[in-house]
Amino acid sequence: RREGSSGKAAAGGSSAAAASEGGAPSDRVGSSDEKTEATKPVVPPGIAASLQGYILTIVRHLELPNSCIVAALIYVLRAVGGSRFSLSLTNWQPCLLASFVIAAKLSFDEPVWNEDFVKALRISNVQVGQISRWEADFLQLLAFNTNVTVAQYASCCFALQRAHESLHGK
Repeated sequence: RREGSSGKAAAGGSSAAAASEGGAPSDRVGSSDEKTEATKPVVPPGIAASLQGYILTIVRHLELPNSCIVAALIYVLRAVGGSRFSLSLTNWQPCLLASFVIAAKLSFDEPVWNEDFVKALRISNVQVGQISRWEADFLQLLAFNTNVTVAQYASCCFALQRAHESLHGK
């Protein structure tokens, strides 16, 4: 949570390895491999653990509220729900980071800067300008649809709760 923060994402912890985990990000968020099946998995095989670790790193170091996490997830699901994009080994990190940047910017009354993400996550291999390009690419992929209805939010929360209970028991 950001209670008591100065209006920017809070810095802390050490996560240079976690931020660069899983290989170098691609140049464009929207780049993806060709889809060969009618239905595609949301998470490419072999990166689920890295993806989970990256999400935890972002949430912990930026002290994001649950509403940001849910909105970011909705944005990613919205992006992969279309036929133009799928997560791949080369684009999942930029996609996740862009979705959290957008969710944070839309969630807070105070300004959130891309530089805050670079500093808080201790990302040394990505420039602020690159994050800005990923953000712009991701917004275009979403057709700038960042609205999350109460029904979408509730549905996502319940799905997350069911997934947690199936993994960890009730």
